[in-house]
Amino acid sequence: MREPAHRDVRRLLLIPGLHPQWQPLRTVISIEEPARRGPDMTSESGSETTSETDLISIDDFARVQLRTATVLDVAPHPKADRLWLLTIDGGDEKRQIVAGVRAHYTRDELLGRTIMVVWNLQPATIRGETSQGMLLAVEDEGVVRLIGPDGKVAPGSRAH
Repeated sequence: MREPAHRDVRRLLLIPGLHPQWQPLRTVISIEEPARRGPDMTSESGSETTSETDLISIDDFARVQLRTATVLDVAPHPKADRLWLLTIDGGDEKRQIVAGVRAHYTRDELLGRTIMVVWNLQPATIRGETSQGMLLAVEDEGVVRLIGPDGKVAPGSRAH
């Protein structure tokens, strides 16, 4: 008569070298400081590089409303020589934004211009004036250029 199968298994377990030697697992967690912007965050050409901590998801980007707006009025900020107060038309409403481009653009250069604005930015008070958005611009070697459409578009048009 044959022995039950569980006895065969017990005999196999007693044979040395048949079962692996187990060692306790050890987990090492390394917590690094978040990436900081600075000279070390530039490529050889001097332009900024993007690290993993700087990346956003497509869902985060989709939340940002980039709209065109027409500049209706330009006034100097009463408390800051470098700021303009812009009254803009975003299609469905008019807003005021505070823009730090006074050293780069005259009042006449801004009036009637179509610009790109971050429309759903939380309002901020800048030197006592409320800014309800942010215009988009780029800077290269001290020269500031406003970002906007290259043709005529209706105020409030969304960038995709």
